[in-house]
Amino acid sequence: MYRAQGSSRWQKNRNINFKVDKHMKEISRAAEVNNSLDYADLQLPHSPVSKKIKLLENSQNLAPFQSESASTPSTSFNSTYSIHSVIDSDHIATSVDFSDSDEIGADVSKSLIPIADDTDLQKNLGACFIKHNASHALINDILKILKPYHSLPNDARTLLRTPQCLPAKQLSNGEMIYFGLLTGIKEKIKKGLIVNNGKLNLLFNIDGLPLHRSSNKQFWPILCQIEETVDKSPFPVAVFCGSSKPDTVNDFLYDFVDELTSLKDGSLDIAHEISIKGFVCDAPARAFLKCIKNHNGYFGCEKCCQKGKWDNNRMTFPDSNAPKRQDSDFDSFSHDNDFGHILEKSPLLKVDIGLVTQFPLDYMHMVCLGVMRKLLISWCRGPLNVRLCSRDIDILSNRLVSYSRNIPDELPRKPRSLREIDRWKATEFRMFLLYLGPVVLKKVLPSNRYNHFLILHVAIRILCNEVTIRDNLSFAKELLLKFVKKSKCIYGSDFIVYNVHNLIHLGDDVEKFGPLDSFSTFSFENYLGQLKKLLRTPNKPLQQICRRIFEIQQNSTRINVIPPDFQVVGSSIHKEGTASLEPLQFKVAKKEGFIIKLSENNNCVMLRDGKIIIVSNISLCDKIILIKGRRFKSKTDFYSKPCCSSMLSTFYVTNLSLNFKSYPISDVKEKGILLPYQDGFMYTSLIHTVCV
Repeated sequence: MYRAQGSSRWQKNRNINFKVDKHMKEISRAAEVNNSLDYADLQLPHSPVSKKIKLLENSQNLAPFQSESASTPSTSFNSTYSIHSVIDSDHIATSVDFSDSDEIGADVSKSLIPIADDTDLQKNLGACFIKHNASHALINDILKILKPYHSLPNDARTLLRTPQCLPAKQLSNGEMIYFGLLTGIKEKIKKGLIVNNGKLNLLFNIDGLPLHRSSNKQFWPILCQIEETVDKSPFPVAVFCGSSKPDTVNDFLYDFVDELTSLKDGSLDIAHEISIKGFVCDAPARAFLKCIKNHNGYFGCEKCCQKGKWDNNRMTFPDSNAPKRQDSDFDSFSHDNDFGHILEKSPLLKVDIGLVTQFPLDYMHMVCLGVMRKLLISWCRGPLNVRLCSRDIDILSNRLVSYSRNIPDELPRKPRSLREIDRWKATEFRMFLLYLGPVVLKKVLPSNRYNHFLILHVAIRILCNEVTIRDNLSFAKELLLKFVKKSKCIYGSDFIVYNVHNLIHLGDDVEKFGPLDSFSTFSFENYLGQLKKLLRTPNKPLQQICRRIFEIQQNSTRINVIPPDFQVVGSSIHKEGTASLEPLQFKVAKKEGFIIKLSENNNCVMLRDGKIIIVSNISLCDKIILIKGRRFKSKTDFYSKPCCSSMLSTFYVTNLSLNFKSYPISDVKEKGILLPYQDGFMYTSLIHTVCV
């Protein structure tokens, strides 16, 4: 084969690099002999091979050299390249203070170029990979690309500091890894997420998590949430993995109960006082932990001592006045005085857990996925006497879909058609119950069923808001009792199943624990979903989760806490409208749990004086944030039964003013949802945004 005479371009570059290296070594040796030069080590940050170059003190002109990056096919060689041009081209600062260095004199440090440190790069890469749940294979490929340019590890496990997995404890039908409750608490303290040095109130959750559709493998994690943390995010205490739930609750909870006892006794090294707020779980998990009959048993009610009634192939609980259960019932339990509810003694009794008072009913499973779903199913495909016709179902579905553009950012999902109700999530049922139901169902659902739904709607809205709980808790209890009794008349006696019956007990839990969202399983279910996404393959799921959890702990960064007062978002600055009068204008202002935007789904607020405003601009004048907008001139109750809707900050608003007016953003009381209805809108407040 014909070959051109002479060396190739790559060979020339290698020869030049060799000569440059040889020349620089000769300069270095000559300098050491003369002993008249001061030296500094410089590591070129973006060279494929790092080089140490000796610099003359206060040198202005450096001998030409060739970086080894020129030896790659994509880079052309330039014999006049200097150190300064390499550094400048890569945007590296050319001055730094080395006054703390023991090896370099202070008089030399001003002329030196900083040593590139890849430590921050490793930390940032690790946090980025964890944030996006990158696989180790992807990380390894990226590290191979970056390796020639930075001092990075070769393997993802080194970068992410992946530890060896903890030894798994073998149980009868699976295996379990115990991370430790104290370890999780100290990790929260280390990250600065616990803001006080007093009592820590712990809320626990235990639930099953199916891993794959084609397998019976499932996790049963023990999760803990500390009420005093900034982010309120749960952390794992232990994870069980098996083909079914643990066979025995005693083996499953053994390590957990042992550590919990030590924490409560103060025998473990922690400065905080530990208090157990409660256990929030769904009904099957509560029955498993408490060692009681399941919710579909004759003595399945956890709050009252009544025997259920089998009605139309389902267990119902028709009695509304049965005696209430007490914690002492479990303390004095024996098989000789068993009344059918308690199966055996729970290991949680060893840590003085109240198995009635510290196991609240779960709002997510009971109300949202239970009662609200049951109502919607009855309207869509229930008995003929309560079922809606296909045309009415389409009207409701069209209304729901049309309101998608009006749903604010605080609500995680957009409404879907009733034709997809089998795939609705708990947050969608909650959104329908608290916000959409009154306007979507109006004049479509028959009046008796519409008013019956409003009883549940009003009661749950009261129980979700700590402001309304203070004055209306007893009223909410009365409404829930009324709802249960009327359900039997409207939907039949077989409608009063476990979830519907327990509405009469829900107010007692709110009285003890606070608003419904403060002891719901929404945050825990969200964490379980994230946990499931960490699995890469079906092989050894417990070991995978163990390593992923430790990687997250090693590489997660501190949470950026949103301030309690409104702040404008700098990236949303704009110059639209009257820019000359408002020098600094913004499209977004936010505070904790609350965001105001100029978009139509996020621009409706109520002021402290009761005015409902459509925000058209946000400006900053003399360090005061102002909102400019138009107000609705007409505001009336949207419904009047079982109470005036204005009591829950729900109105029918019309007649939007043409005049704009500015208000301090501190005047904002709450954010609301604005839903079109007839010639106006239904306004209703977002419950968690109400300012006291």
